[in-house]
Amino acid sequence: MNIGWGRVDITPSIENLRLGGQNYTRQATGVESRLYATTCLIEATAIVSLDLLAVPPMISQRIKKEEFNLDAIIFCATHTHEGPMFNLGDISYAELIDKIHQSIVLALENVKPNQKISFGYESAVTGRVRRVKMMRFPNDLKDVIRGYGSTVKNTVMYYNPQSAPESFMGLEGDTNCIVNAMYTFDENDRLTGILANVPCPAQCLEHSTEVSADYWGEVREKIAEHFDENVYILPLCGAAGECSPHKVSNKYAESRRAKLLYDENWAAQDNAKNQALATSEKHDVATAVFDSLVNIYDWARRDIQDIENYELRTIEVPVDTNTLTEANEQEYAEDVAGATRYLNKATTSKADKELARQNLARFNAIHERRKNTKAMLTDKVFLL
Repeated sequence: MNIGWGRVDITPSIENLRLGGQNYTRQATGVESRLYATTCLIEATAIVSLDLLAVPPMISQRIKKEEFNLDAIIFCATHTHEGPMFNLGDISYAELIDKIHQSIVLALENVKPNQKISFGYESAVTGRVRRVKMMRFPNDLKDVIRGYGSTVKNTVMYYNPQSAPESFMGLEGDTNCIVNAMYTFDENDRLTGILANVPCPAQCLEHSTEVSADYWGEVREKIAEHFDENVYILPLCGAAGECSPHKVSNKYAESRRAKLLYDENWAAQDNAKNQALATSEKHDVATAVFDSLVNIYDWARRDIQDIENYELRTIEVPVDTNTLTEANEQEYAEDVAGATRYLNKATTSKADKELARQNLARFNAIHERRKNTKAMLTDKVFLL
């Protein structure tokens, strides 16, 4: 099998850089860890992982498989909340596209024949379900959540169940505790790279003002130290739509642990914005991912395989997004009313009023999409 790897630093200048992922603006003040575009080329298919919040459409529109004579280019993002926003002026798209282009070129230049693979999985807690289901909300919560929950389904993101224990019903879903990995080896069975699929978005440090690859930055450091600095790591964010690294319960125990581990001068401030707590989460997730990758490697290397044939199959999953039901209409009305009340309150700050306006626009956009859109989800799957 022909396999090649390439990696290019895509960390932007912090000058006038705003960080994306939160409902408020953060001006970048430094760099905690570097951002990368990492490409693994397997035969005629390139998998490109980006340390970004998402993959801007402009990237897939400008970088075409035909340019490289490939069957497919699959882009993905780690969903870091400490990377650039995608508004005009925040980053240079031309420079970013050029660097991603370079990572694919490097992978093509580094392609070697007779490469091998192995794979496996390990159980590890990384992402956690963040949506809490309640029997009912306190009367004032519909204004407070401001777009973070569903007033019809009585679910809310990050709500502390200890605030209303009599109404707590449980979490909305299950936590996926599986880390999947594929390892690439050269003709002498030496490790060359790791593709790691982790069901956890990279947002441990989401309140930070520093550019960061989040827990993946620490994973890279650990992999380089344990294996070799030339071993590549390609991050893949697994199915984690309702997950995050943040816990919604055991807040006191978590804060106490972070205080004792990471901050001798514990400051009395909001735990969600406390750097020691964020550092604790980042280290916990990075350690869980790293330990899983090492454990998988230790037994998966006993079955290193020389794959002669592979298939790239496109699977189309029909999804009808035109789901404007009576419940959707009620939810839309509740959300708009709640945001409007919050917007009109005399005690609402200027920043929160702007947030309420943004949420109103988002509610309207979602409502229009539900009315007018039907979509087909398309995924590309390797069969080895």
